Amino acid sequence: MVPGKAWRIGYQPFLGTEIEDPELFPLCNIQIEYDTLIVHTVPEYYPMWARKEPGKRLIGYTVWETDRIPDHWPGLLNKMDHLLVPTHWNKRVFENCGVITPIDVVPHT
Repeated sequence: MVPGKAWRIGYQPFLGTEIEDPELFPLCNIQIEYDTLIVHTVPEYYPMWARKEPGKRLIGYTVWETDRIPDHWPGLLNKMDHLLVPTHWNKRVFENCGVITPIDVVPHT
């Protein structure tokens, strides 16, 4: 994701093919087969990735800092195939707010 206003939320996907970091350049744009996509962003970006990657298993990885998630998040989170959160507290908060998608805890390191 790069700064931009294409989606009116501050960031947009990088759609270019060039990167100026010489260490990362050889790793970018490699054509590989995959069936699963891990999207590590806030849920507002999940629908775009679902449209861009039809037929792929979508796993969302996100975090929230309070005891309630935004009202519109459960609908976005429940459209994912699986969710990852960094704490057991996050898992409980998401479930208490109506998220029914399976959730696993993967701590930040």
